[in-house]
Amino acid sequence: METPDRPSVEHPDNPESERLIDTFGIQSQLWRINRSLGIQIERPDEDATKEELDAWEDRMLYITLYTTFNEFSVGNEIFWRMKAVQHESTIQEILGTNTDINQLSEEDLVTLDRERRELVVANNGMTYNEYLPAIINQTVAFMDLYLQEFQQVLPSLTSEQREHLQEQYRQSVEYLYFLKRAIDERRNIANIYNLNYQINQLNIELTREDLNSDERESLEERGEQYRIARNQTYDMLNPESKEHMDEVMSLYEEWERTQNPELLQEYAALRGGYMDELDSDLLEILKGNPEGREDLGVEQNFLPQRIYLQIIQLRYNQLRDIQIQISTIEDWTDQDRAAAQEELNGLRRSYMDAMVMVTQQLAGHHVVMAELTTIQNQFGNDFNLTDAGNSPETRTSQHVVERIEDSIDGAKDFHLERLQAMLTQVDRSFNPNGQDELIDFGVMTAVEIVDWLSQGVRDLITVAIPEGETRDSIDGWIDEVMPLAIQESLESGVGPDGEPITKEEKLEKIRDVIIRFRETNAVEQYQTTVTLLQGMPDASRFVGEQLVDPLPEEEIRTAADRDRLIDEYNGATVYTMLIRQMKNDCEVFDEAYADFLGDMEDLVDIRLGLVAELNTIKEGWKRFAWTMLGAAGGAAVSSWIAAAVGGGLAL
Repeated sequence: METPDRPSVEHPDNPESERLIDTFGIQSQLWRINRSLGIQIERPDEDATKEELDAWEDRMLYITLYTTFNEFSVGNEIFWRMKAVQHESTIQEILGTNTDINQLSEEDLVTLDRERRELVVANNGMTYNEYLPAIINQTVAFMDLYLQEFQQVLPSLTSEQREHLQEQYRQSVEYLYFLKRAIDERRNIANIYNLNYQINQLNIELTREDLNSDERESLEERGEQYRIARNQTYDMLNPESKEHMDEVMSLYEEWERTQNPELLQEYAALRGGYMDELDSDLLEILKGNPEGREDLGVEQNFLPQRIYLQIIQLRYNQLRDIQIQISTIEDWTDQDRAAAQEELNGLRRSYMDAMVMVTQQLAGHHVVMAELTTIQNQFGNDFNLTDAGNSPETRTSQHVVERIEDSIDGAKDFHLERLQAMLTQVDRSFNPNGQDELIDFGVMTAVEIVDWLSQGVRDLITVAIPEGETRDSIDGWIDEVMPLAIQESLESGVGPDGEPITKEEKLEKIRDVIIRFRETNAVEQYQTTVTLLQGMPDASRFVGEQLVDPLPEEEIRTAADRDRLIDEYNGATVYTMLIRQMKNDCEVFDEAYADFLGDMEDLVDIRLGLVAELNTIKEGWKRFAWTMLGAAGGAAVSSWIAAAVGGGLAL
């Protein structure tokens, strides 16, 4: 019998805890949160039978308690999938081969409406338990990347920069602490309810008259173990959760005494409502606490992605400052200076790579999450209905239905809006006044040209990032460093092939690259599909509908076509066609976008592609350090490194 360990909760006012946070900090919190998440757990196949799902559930419940959040999410997903299979089976049984519901009896119509409603809830429950672990894992991954960069960059900063970064680091520790606490709280509440269920089952078993003394003693001993585990888990809860558990258990005990069905309904609503609140709180933390709620414990608008991008900016600026210092060192030969500048140029471009890599990962993440939260498992699942059995007798309260739907629909809207914002920005970039302006750069001054190109490049880098502090911070940084880089490129007199080229000729080539990208229509097509998806009714409206097989190959490019095909096929089929189209449009856009960035990179000599992995960046720092230290005049180089980076390279 496994029981969870009692957590050691840090107290911010405790000096010893402060020292431990400063010493171990993010690394310790990442270890703790990864321990809470646990290893990835295999999930059942999509076509698993009811019998196979029962076996999966028994295996998940074998240890009585969920010891990790992954166990909890998989267990919940199986629970909701089992319900979905049963409700789907009942719906198919009612409909049979008859697709005209007008021929059904009044009783069957009422049952059909109820079963579809419950199927919507079950499908949304499945979706939530797929969505949440994906979001948490992405968040933890970014914090891990941040920690690696923090350890590299901190020794090389000025005192003012170091103070700011350490404050940000402290906020990161707090964020991970409260994220873990929210994860554990949700799991512990579920464990208490699960233990209560197990205790009730044992109490029923103990009423059997055919039990011998050994069997009775064994059941009583197991019941005592469950009660101890429940009490230990209860002690881990925060005060608000303890108050909730006291209230809900008091209500349940009153129902046991009176058997009043209204009390049981009230108990179910109170229990489900609080768990929904915990789920909602967890999502708010993962979204960065945009409303600034004090009860969540985390800073308003705090996102790991943002602080990771900010620390990349620090590294980039550090490299730029070193390059400036190199240019002023008098006792270096031109050859040494050129070699160092070339090495630093490559490293600086690598950090531009890293920043674009992160923003592109965010864009790809939005595509995947948009698909999951749009479809919401409401159709397209290949459920195996063999021996599915009858639908559960319990019915989900309207309050829970609304909370689940609002949560998933809100996530869907967020991811589709981010894709739309990205595409809108790409469409605007390099085209502020229409294509006519691209034909003649001669009407613009050199400063205007540089600013215009800089803003366009900036917008293309940050298109996937929502408006707010993150976007403003990155925009400001790029506006600071990009114009100089573009100006240097335009004045270089060298083309991508190394041959001489005038500024005017280079601008002409840039114009051709921009026009060629726009003429692919990749942005327009992608935008159209996302807009059509945004205009679709909620997926729950089409729950239980069967997909047309094979899926029609035609494209959907207008709202009229979309509505016509809903009438011709059904909503589930059109939803699936649009998701397929979004994926295809995404691939076309990515290819055209990559070609465009590659051409711009060659012409403007600014690294925009996704070339360097972070490990390569770090190895580059090490190679640079050893190259400089091993060069002629090593003593002078060593002293320059010490002066330039505040006492030594952070390797």
